[in-house]
Amino acid sequence: MKSRKYSRTSKYVNSVLIQGNLMWRFIMYWVVYNIALVVTMAGDQLVWRLPDMVTGNSTFNFGEFLSTFGTANRPLFLAMAIFCPLLLWDMMRYTHRIAGPMYRFRKAMEDHINGAPLSNVQLRDGDLMKEFQETFNQFVAHVEQQKSQTSGPQATVAEVRELEVCETGA
Repeated sequence: MKSRKYSRTSKYVNSVLIQGNLMWRFIMYWVVYNIALVVTMAGDQLVWRLPDMVTGNSTFNFGEFLSTFGTANRPLFLAMAIFCPLLLWDMMRYTHRIAGPMYRFRKAMEDHINGAPLSNVQLRDGDLMKEFQETFNQFVAHVEQQKSQTSGPQATVAEVRELEVCETGA
C-alpha cells in the first residue's frame, strides 16, 4: 500500500506544455473519430436505402431517418458520452507520470539556480522517467565530484598559506 507521504496532491501538474496539450489533442481525436464513425454508419444506412429510393419503392424523409438512426444507435451514443470523460481522466493520470517527474527535475534545477545545493531527485513508484532520474542523479554526482576536485586543492593551498603565516609569525 502506498504511503500518504508520497501520494500526489495534484492530478493536473503542467497545464500548458504536457497535460493540457495532450488533453486537447485527445478531445480533438475523439470528436473527429466519433463524427467519422457516425457519418460512416449513417452513410451505410443510406446506401442500403438507396436502391428503393431510386426505383421509387420508398420515399425518403430525412427527419424520420435521423430519428430512427438515433434511436437504433442510442447505446453507441451513450457509450461515446460515457467513455470520453473516463478516457480523459485516465490520460490525465497517465500523463501525470511524466509531467510530475519533469516538474521535480525543473524544481531541483531552479532551486540550485536560486542558491540551494544541487541534489538528487527521487521519483515515485510508477513514474515513467526512471532512466532520466538515473542520468540526472549521475550528473549531480559528477558535478559534486568536479566541485570537490576543484575546491580540494584550493583548500589545501589555503591551509598551506595559513601554516606559513603561523610559522613565520607574520
